[in-house]
Amino acid sequence: MLNFSQLKKNLLLRDSLVAIFFFLLVFFLYKSIINVGFLSDDWHSLFIAANEGPVWKFFTTNIIGSRVGSTYAPMWNVLFAGEYALFGLGSWGFHLVSFLLVALGAFLLYKLSARLFNDWLVGFLAGSIFLLMPSQVESVAWISVQLHLLAAVLFLASLVAYERFSTSKKWKSYVLALFLAFLSLLTKEIGITFIAGFVLIDLYKKTPWKIVLKRLIAPVLLIGVYFGLRFYATGILFGYYAQAQSGKSLLEMMKMFIEMTVNLFFSYPERVIFATWFFKHLLVYILLAIIFLVGSYFIFKKSRKQLFYTVAMFLVTSFPLLSVAYNSLGNEGERYLYLPSFFAALLGAIYLRAIISKSHQVVVLSFCFLLLLGALSWPQISVKKNNWILAGQVVESGFKSYPTLSLPANAIVIFIGLPDHLQGAQMFRNATKEAINLLKVSPIKLVESERALMSPILTKDNFDQEIFLVRTLNDSTIQLIPTAGALITGLPLVQTKYGQATLLNFNKQYQTGEIIQFEVNKPALTEASKNGIPVFLVYFSAGSFRTLTLN
Repeated sequence: MLNFSQLKKNLLLRDSLVAIFFFLLVFFLYKSIINVGFLSDDWHSLFIAANEGPVWKFFTTNIIGSRVGSTYAPMWNVLFAGEYALFGLGSWGFHLVSFLLVALGAFLLYKLSARLFNDWLVGFLAGSIFLLMPSQVESVAWISVQLHLLAAVLFLASLVAYERFSTSKKWKSYVLALFLAFLSLLTKEIGITFIAGFVLIDLYKKTPWKIVLKRLIAPVLLIGVYFGLRFYATGILFGYYAQAQSGKSLLEMMKMFIEMTVNLFFSYPERVIFATWFFKHLLVYILLAIIFLVGSYFIFKKSRKQLFYTVAMFLVTSFPLLSVAYNSLGNEGERYLYLPSFFAALLGAIYLRAIISKSHQVVVLSFCFLLLLGALSWPQISVKKNNWILAGQVVESGFKSYPTLSLPANAIVIFIGLPDHLQGAQMFRNATKEAINLLKVSPIKLVESERALMSPILTKDNFDQEIFLVRTLNDSTIQLIPTAGALITGLPLVQTKYGQATLLNFNKQYQTGEIIQFEVNKPALTEASKNGIPVFLVYFSAGSFRTLTLN
C-alpha cells in the first residue's frame, strides 16, 4: 500500500503521481469547455496555419504573417500550425493541448519548488493552488491564449534547468536553460524576465557576485539576439508591453498591480470594486503591505530565503505587465496574470507549509486546505466557464446564419456591431472574414471586408434577443440603436473606405457609447456601383448576422 514515506523516497513514483493528479485536476475543472469552438483571434491563427508556407518563415515575420508591427511570436505560430496539421478544425484537440500545457506548467512549478526549496510538498501545494485559481479560466478556455501557456511552460522549464546547473555546475544544463528561455521569448515577450529568474536562483544559493555576473553574459547576448530578430521581423525594437509602459504613469502602473493582486482570487466586478478601494486608500494598502512583509519575516524564521525569492519572482514577472489594462466591463485580460500567478501560488504554498509544518497531519491538512480552496473557487470558475460556453454557442449560431444573407461573390462587407465578448468570453473581435472562409459556411468566398470595432455588450439575458434597431436618418446616414438602453463598447471613430462609423455619446473612461452612426462615403459608393460591386453593412442581432445594402 502506498504511503507518505514512499513518496518521499521514490522520486519517479512521486513525480508520476503528481503529474497525473495535475492533469486530472485540470480535466475535471475544465472538461465542459472541450467543445467550445474557435473564437476571435483563433481564426486568424488558423488562417495563417492553413495558408503559410515553410515553418521557418514564422521566424522572419510577425504573428500575422507580415513584417509591419504587431507581435513577434514564431513559436506560437509553430505550435498552432502543428495543432492545425493534427486536428484541422477540431477545436477539441486544441483545448486538449491547452489542458496539457496548463498541467505541465503546474508540474514544472512543483519541480522548481521541490528542487530549490528541497520540499516536494511545497511544490505540490503550489501547483495545486495555481490550478485552483479562478483567474485561470480565460487562459484555459481561449485557444489563442496558448501563447501565454507555452511561454510560461518554457519559462519555468528554463528555471528548472538553471537550478540544475546552479547545483550540479554541468554546462549542459546551462545551455539547456538558455535554449528554453530563448524559446520562451520567441513565444511571448513576457519571457524576458528569465534573466532575473536566473539571478534570483543564484542569490538563493549564495553564489558569489563575480560568478553571477559572469553567468549573465550569455543571457544578455541572447536577449540582444531576440531584439534583433524581432526588429527584423516587425520593425519594432521594443514590444507591446514596453511601448505601452512608456505612456503610463507610476500611479496607473500601481493601480494595475493592485488590480492584478486582487484578481488572483476575485473576479469582475469584485476585482474592480476592491482594486478601486485600495487605490483610493493607498496609505491603507501600503500599511497592509508593510504588515504583510513584516509579519512574514517573523513567520518564516527558518525559511526567509523562500519568502524573499517568491515575492521577488512575483514582482519581477508582474512588472512587464503593469503597462496593460483589464477590460473595465468584464473579466477579459486575466491572461496577463498567468505567469505571475505561478509565484503567487508558490507564496501561498510556503505560507501554508510554514503554518502546518509542526503538525503530525501535514498531508491531511494540506488536502483539506485544497478542498476548501476548490470549494471557494469553483463558483467563480463555473460562471466564467459558462460564459465561454455561451459565447461559443453565439458565435456558432452567427456563422450558421451567414449563408442566409445570400451575398454575391463580389460583395464588399463592412462588419459593424458584432459582439466583442460576453463578460470577457471572446466572440467576434477579429478575423470574421477568415472564419467564414475557413468554415466554408457559404459556397461563395468572402474576398474583401472591413471592420468597425463597435460592439454591443452582450449578457446572458440578451444574447438571443434583438440587439439593434436600424434607423435611416437620410440617404447617407444610418444608425444602429441598441435596444433597452444597452451600451456599445469599442472605438469612438472608425474610418473605412466606404464610410465613417462614429460611436455617439462616447464615454472615454469605459470606452462605451450609446448609438452607432455610419455616414456613407458617396463618391466611393458611386465608384463601386459603376464597377458593379455591391457594398453591405453586416451587423449582429438576435443570434444571427443581418445586412444593410449601402448602394
